[in-house]
Amino acid sequence: LGSDIKILEDQFDKLIVVTTTKRKQWPKRILVHATRTMKAEQELLVSILYDKSGFLKSLAEGWLKY
Repeated sequence: LGSDIKILEDQFDKLIVVTTTKRKQWPKRILVHATRTMKAEQELLVSILYDKSGFLKSLAEGWLKY
């Protein structure tokens, strides 16, 4: 019984080390992907809002209507 508890404690200690390591590494990995996603969304919005000459499409269309 005593050796079984020792084995479980060792496994638990290893699990704690693995979990702690992941907590330190994952935010850095997530940040990279979040940054890429935000940049892609920004580029998409800019391409939708601006035409090639750099004017706002919606603003230019509004002026043409009046």
